Amino acid sequence: MRAGRIALSAVGVALLLWGAWLMLSAQDFAQLFSVAVWLLAVVVVHDGLLTVVSAVRHRLRPRTATTAPRGPAVTRDTDPADG
Repeated sequence: MRAGRIALSAVGVALLLWGAWLMLSAQDFAQLFSVAVWLLAVVVVHDGLLTVVSAVRHRLRPRTATTAPRGPAVTRDTDPADG
């Protein structure tokens, strides 16, 4: 599993570097500036709009009483003294 993660990470980094090289080598300054503005707008929209909408939605959701535990229940069928 660890080798697979390392391999996938290496492939991901290689593709990221290749894409960055293609973008920087094939675009002029005005196009790169447009990409930078678009990326900044994405961060502003995410943090400024979607987070607020999510928080309001969470606050407006009706609270329900739960009687069952939320996590997995661990039970034993036998007594530990039984062996």
